Amino acid sequence: MIIETPEQFALFRILHLRAALRLECAGMKHSSGRSVCPIIKKTFGFKGNKQSILEQLCKHIETLKGN
Repeated sequence: MIIETPEQFALFRILHLRAALRLECAGMKHSSGRSVCPIIKKTFGFKGNKQSILEQLCKHIETLKGN
């Protein structure tokens, strides 16, 4: 995959955040020790627990992809 446009870079970042949040929901911790959930909440204005944030983020990704 080659990322050439700012839109592609933004989508890649969102996909990276989703992957990190999925790992946190499974019980793993981020290497920096900081949770990804507050970053996602602040960036997108989502509210709720980790699982509901993950669901909201997945829906947001689907709308970005046009599905």
